[in-house]
Parts: sequence; C-alpha cells; structure tokens
Amino acid sequence: MVLLALLSSAHAVTVDVGVGYRRTFDAYDGRPFGLRAFGRLGLADHFAVELGAYGRFPGSEVSGLTHTLVGIAYEGNNETSFRQPVDREIASFGAFVAMSPWARRHEKKPTAWIYGLLGVETQLIVKDYASINPDYAAGVEGAEPAVLSADPVTRFVPGPALGLAFDAWFLDRVGVRAMVVERAAVQTEPDYGNRLPNGDPEPLDTVLTLSAALSLDLMVTF
Repeated sequence: MVLLALLSSAHAVTVDVGVGYRRTFDAYDGRPFGLRAFGRLGLADHFAVELGAYGRFPGSEVSGLTHTLVGIAYEGNNETSFRQPVDREIASFGAFVAMSPWARRHEKKPTAWIYGLLGVETQLIVKDYASINPDYAAGVEGAEPAVLSADPVTRFVPGPALGLAFDAWFLDRVGVRAMVVERAAVQTEPDYGNRLPNGDPEPLDTVLTLSAALSLDLMVTF
C-alpha cells in the first residue's frame, strides 16, 4: 500500500545518469577503490529504480597491513603455514529501488533528497592469499614480506544490499550524491592455512559476510 501511494504521486518520469568514485572497506585489499557509473529512472517523486556498475582501479594488490601480518607470522615461526586471505573486488553490478518519505523537488534552485536503497549487488571477486615472500625469507634487501599466490580464483558473489543516499541538486539539472551501501553475501570463511593435528587442512565453514561501500557521484538529469 505504501508503494502504491508513492507511485500515485503526480510526477513526470526523469532519467538521471552519473559517474563517481567508489571506496570499498576492506583492510586487506591494497587498492579498494575505483569508478562507478549508474543510470536511474525516477518513476515518482518518492520512488526510483537504479542500475549501476563498478570497476576497480589497477594498482597495488597487497596492503601494508597484509605485509605486516605475514611478516609478523614469519618472524614468530619460520616454519609457519600462515597465509593471509586477500579478496579483491574487481567489479560489481547492482540493481536498486530508491524510496523516501520525502518528495524529490524539481525546481530551478538548489534542492536535496534523502532516500533509502534496497536491492541486489553481484561482486566479481578474485579470491587469493598472501604468504611469505621467498626473497624476504632469504634476506634480500628491499624485499616485501608478502607475495600473492600463483593460482587465484575468480567468483561472482551475489547478495542483497541496503543503503542510504543524499542528493544535492543545483539548478535542477546537475547534482552530487553521497551513497553508503552495505552488501551481504554467503561465502566460505577465510583460509589462513591452519592445519589439524594430523596435518590435514582445517575444514572451512560457510559464513555470512558484510561489505560496505561509499560512493561519491556527479549526476545530470534529463
């Protein structure tokens, strides 16, 4: 009933397109940011639907924290099997419904709109791990402690997403947006290389994971 009431408000359909910077919050990802583009169809003053895609900027794959953790594990035990999981989100694709109790104003003066987002997002994740760098273990000068494996696995990880956004519009045509989204997914828990007493790998459970993302966008409306 609430949805029907929102859709029933008088409103000309609008089309918004935008592009911006997105930052995902993963301490073990060496470069957790990239470019996001989206298109949004405003069907009512309180309601819109949106499709978006994100692509990661190329660059360093191992964070300073990962180097530190791998180095500490090695210095504590030179025979350690420890490895630090490094999951790199290289792209994502999302579909959202935007709804708000406040109407979006279409006026030739600065306006603002606050709304919630509900949808699904599929992440393209390279699942990898970092272990001790042989050059570092051999004492090579300038060698970093951690090195990635030679056999990463790429997976599509879909899940629900919930967010909050704030639009600021200038002269009704150009605007900026800040959006925070929390993504949920079911994945296998991280593998740290732990072993059972008999030497077999420790079994891994399936767990619910959460991943936040912040987007800062520039938008135009038609």
